[in-house]
Amino acid sequence: MERLTLEQLADSPAFETAVQETQGIAQYCSGIDWGLAATLSFHPNQTPFVVHSDDSWVVLTQGTHSQLGTVLQPLEAVWGFNSPLIGRDLGDLVLLLEHVLISNPTEWNALCLSGLPKHFAQAVFDALESRFRVLCRPGIRVNRAHIHTDEDDYISRRPQAFRTNLRRDRRRCEASGIHFEHQIPTGGVEGLMKRLHAIERLSRKREQGESILKAPLFSSFYRALFERASERNALHVVFAKMDGQDLAYAIGGVLGMEYRGFQMSYKDEYRALGVGNVTQLAMMEQLRRRGVLRYDLGMEMAYKERWGDEILSLHTVVAFNTQ
Repeated sequence: MERLTLEQLADSPAFETAVQETQGIAQYCSGIDWGLAATLSFHPNQTPFVVHSDDSWVVLTQGTHSQLGTVLQPLEAVWGFNSPLIGRDLGDLVLLLEHVLISNPTEWNALCLSGLPKHFAQAVFDALESRFRVLCRPGIRVNRAHIHTDEDDYISRRPQAFRTNLRRDRRRCEASGIHFEHQIPTGGVEGLMKRLHAIERLSRKREQGESILKAPLFSSFYRALFERASERNALHVVFAKMDGQDLAYAIGGVLGMEYRGFQMSYKDEYRALGVGNVTQLAMMEQLRRRGVLRYDLGMEMAYKERWGDEILSLHTVVAFNTQ
C-alpha cells in the first residue's frame, strides 16, 4: 500500500487507466481533471488522503467539520459526481478501503463516499456495517447518451417532436450560413475564456443567473478544469459562427471513450434558429469521429431526457467512526 500526493496522482498513467476500467462511475468526473480542479477550487485547505495498492485506488481529502470533526471525502464533494473508489476488482477495492480505515482510526471521524455505483455502495456498506455506523443513500443521477452510431441513428432514437425540431433547426442554420469551428485548445485558455464570456453575456442563461462562468467560485472551478483538460489535449470546444461572429458554443472534456459536457450556451437573439441544438449535434459528430462512445450530459434534468439514452444512478455511503 502506498500513500500518494495529488501531484503524484496527477502524474500517474495507471490511475487514469484504472478510472477508464472502473465500471458504473461517472468516468470523466472521477478522473484527475475534474477531481483536482474541484479540490483546489472548493476545498483548498484540505489534505490529500490518497492510497494506492496494485490496481485499486482510494482517493480522498481530509478536512475538519465543526460538528463531525475530521472528515474524509471525495476530491469533489459539491455535486457528488466524483467516485473516490477506483478499480476493476471490487473485492480488492473494498479490502483496501477497510484496511485504510482500520489502520488509521485517529485520522477520521466521518467518511463520505459519493459517486458510487449501486453495487459498490452495497459492497462497502456490507463490509463496514459491523465496525462502524454506516448509511447508504441514493445520490446524484446523470443523463447519458450513446453516440457511437451515426447521426441519423442517434436522432431516430429521440422523441418524435424533438426529432422534427432537430431537423428543422439544422435546415434553418444551414440556410443562415452558420458553420462550426472545432478546437482542442492547448497552451492556455485565456483567449478561449474571452470568447465564451462574450457569448454568455448575451445569453438567456446569463440573464437568468444560470451561467457557470458568472459566479466567482464556479468560474474558478471551470477555469481550472479547462486548464487541466487542455494540458493533456482533452478539452473539446465547438463554436457556431456566422459572418465571422461567434453565436454559440459547446465545451467539455474527454477521458477514454467518454465525453463530459461542461457547458453550452448561445446568444439569445439567435434562439429562433435552434443554434443551440445544432451546436450540440456538431459536438457529437466531432466526438464520434474520434471514437468517443458516450456523452455524459451531467446532472439529470428534464430537458436532457430528450438527448439521453440512459440514466446513471450514483449512490453515497456515509460512515461514522464510533470506536
